[in-house]
Amino acid sequence: MSEWNVSYDSFFYADLQSPKNQKSGVEVPINKTFLWGDEEWKVLSMYLFDKGPVFHICKRIKDETISEFYAKWGYLMQMAKEGRCDEVSSAERETMYADSPYGETSPIHITIDGNPVDSGCSMSDAWIPPRYDDAGPCENMPQILSHYALDDSDGWLIIHMECEWPEDFAGVNNISQIEISLEADDVEISGPRFSVREIGEEIHFIRPLTGQQHMLKILSSEPDKEEDDHWHYIQLAYTLEPDLSEDIFSVKDCSYGEIGGAGIIFACDEEDDAVHTAFSSLYVNPPEEIEWRTVFHEKIKEDLTLTLQAGRDFGIIVP
Repeated sequence: MSEWNVSYDSFFYADLQSPKNQKSGVEVPINKTFLWGDEEWKVLSMYLFDKGPVFHICKRIKDETISEFYAKWGYLMQMAKEGRCDEVSSAERETMYADSPYGETSPIHITIDGNPVDSGCSMSDAWIPPRYDDAGPCENMPQILSHYALDDSDGWLIIHMECEWPEDFAGVNNISQIEISLEADDVEISGPRFSVREIGEEIHFIRPLTGQQHMLKILSSEPDKEEDDHWHYIQLAYTLEPDLSEDIFSVKDCSYGEIGGAGIIFACDEEDDAVHTAFSSLYVNPPEEIEWRTVFHEKIKEDLTLTLQAGRDFGIIVP
């Protein structure tokens, strides 16, 4: 097996199969497990470099969670392999991504003794057990799992986060406390779908997380087209009572349209702040009817800060 070599300015296993081109960082094992909501996370190690520290952090995706996801969405993945992506609606695709137990990497911020050190440079990769992913695992992943003694029967999202020492940094031997803060992203939760039958129509629904009742009223539904007269779309105007900001609630076309995109976004300033506008995807021919879907953008868990203390959670030994 290749020598374990963690590099700065490179994904943490990029050089495992090639000669070293820079000095490997000094590893400070941490191996701290914590729960964020119902997810199990681990701070694996910190690596010390002249420029700053590198942290390896991971999330466990349990086998039963992966199994449930593939049982629900395997048909979409099979359709993609067969080149049938155009048969998949944007609602299905986005809901599948939202359901993925791997998802996108949550924003992570790190401070050392009260000084922010994260540079915003992070990379991640996923381990999917081979019985689910017939494309085969990354060739270096088994070595990563072995180094950190991670169970390869479960899935893992592994994050490599590069940081920079603050200007007045006193030195690694003086580190007493590290804080790792995870910022919860909003997730999309689909609400009811509808098609416009008449202007003035009222659509009643409940916000899933709060149970609050809302009423969406159709003000207009008008066909429009781009300046080159090639692509057509529908512009929908509506009000919402009680009102919600657009970063919490939106209306989207259920279809990807005829250019393979998930929809279009135009700047549209309404004279009345209570009036909202939605735009359909693009079509070659004016669509006769659009099926719209309501979408809530919700934060389903709280932000979390994990505090690590020198001597209790980690030690600094520099040769």
